[in-house]
Amino acid sequence: NHFDVFPFWERITCPVLHIRGACTDWEPPDLDERLTHFANAQLVTVENAGHMVQHDNSEDLQKELGKFLLAGQRM
Repeated sequence: NHFDVFPFWERITCPVLHIRGACTDWEPPDLDERLTHFANAQLVTVENAGHMVQHDNSEDLQKELGKFLLAGQRM
């Protein structure tokens, strides 16, 4: 039985950051469609990282998180 989370995601109005590793071997095939259910979603791909981005490339992950958080201060 599939639980439909899309109606809940559509109620989220704050910025959402989805981070993925460029070298991952797992990604939902409908990722682009899933992200359309957020009002303000941003997709970032971190190079030299797989599914465990924080483990594989924490430096670039920190840079991307910093950019995202600083952008929120300007809103």
